[in-house]
Amino acid sequence: MGKQIFNRTKKIMCIFTLVFFVISLTAASASAGTDHSPIYKEEKAKLDKEKVNLENEKIVILKEKAEFEKEKKNLEAQKNKLNQKNKTDKEYQSWLNNYNKCLNKYNKSVSKYKTWETEYNKCLNNYKVLENKYQR
Repeated sequence: MGKQIFNRTKKIMCIFTLVFFVISLTAASASAGTDHSPIYKEEKAKLDKEKVNLENEKIVILKEKAEFEKEKKNLEAQKNKLNQKNKTDKEYQSWLNNYNKCLNKYNKSVSKYKTWETEYNKCLNNYKVLENKYQR
């Protein structure tokens, strides 16, 4: 009976030793891990620079858009005055030509803004991906 108790104790001690050995290896490898901080800092700096460029671009685009909207308003005000005249008149034709040019510029500005908005949202999405990727 003494031999049986000794064998059980020996078996339990073997299992505990094995479990503690595996835990120590796992803890050591988990704490060592790879250090992503230099890569994270580089990617974050790159995204910060891109974001600043996009925000500066936004200011320029919005100024252009505001100018074209103002010009469009002025031309539409002129249209109300010219509606009373003959539509074949040179003054009306000149106004119509200017109005169409203004509309083309305005539409290009709106298109440019939408493109910018897409790029900006992509940049913000990349920020989120970066944060999730390197979140500890």
